[in-house]
Amino acid sequence: MDCEYKELPFGSVAVRAAGDGEGSVLGEFSGLASAFYCVDDSWWPDVVAPGAFAQDLPEFLVEGFVSGVNHNWDCPIGRPLEVAETGEGLQVRASVSDTTHGRDVMTLLRDGVVRSLSIGFRALGWEWLETLDEVEAWWKAAGYSPTAADRAKAVGGVRLVQRIRLYEFGPVAVPANRRAKISDVRGAPLAVVAGERVLADVRAWVERAKRVRELRGGALPVGRFGEARVLRGELDALAGVVDPRVDVCGFE
Repeated sequence: MDCEYKELPFGSVAVRAAGDGEGSVLGEFSGLASAFYCVDDSWWPDVVAPGAFAQDLPEFLVEGFVSGVNHNWDCPIGRPLEVAETGEGLQVRASVSDTTHGRDVMTLLRDGVVRSLSIGFRALGWEWLETLDEVEAWWKAAGYSPTAADRAKAVGGVRLVQRIRLYEFGPVAVPANRRAKISDVRGAPLAVVAGERVLADVRAWVERAKRVRELRGGALPVGRFGEARVLRGELDALAGVVDPRVDVCGFE
């Protein structure tokens, strides 16, 4: 399958704290996945027309996914939650799953290291605007005021993409369009996420110990009893250093 990619900066990023959702969702991000009208930095310059995504978005919302950094299809990080065309382009909101790669990506987003989005798609409809004059005429009819960079990239003409089948979008390191930047990053510190995971492990251990006790008629094996006593002592010590004034969700 021939798949194309377009890289664009996030319009915004919002990271949701662990425990604020359900299941194994680590957080969320939102942003502008594709911008209309402007000329991108592809090998063949493309302009995406308004309406290009609309016909196939319902299917994408069900079947699509969020790729790992730089279109890593082997390590998808989440799923789309909202996709919609706006006057500016394709606005998206996605969840990030609590996986190793998902946690790494959230760190990069939170630190402002990765600031861009890219789409993986197939162009199903397009026309070639062969000259700058043709591109200028389309921009004028669309009510778009091109930048000097747009004009420079459109000197040899552009491909006007009119229908897109979207397969995925995801964060990338190198954008094709640098106009938009990250405007907001919010969420719990990674230490809080790690703490939730530790508590889940402790709960799982306790449940396993209960099952062992039931199987043995109410008594734990000697080794397990010793482990339980050590664990209780460590948890009691940990409780002694918890500051009750701190919001455990990590928000101010």
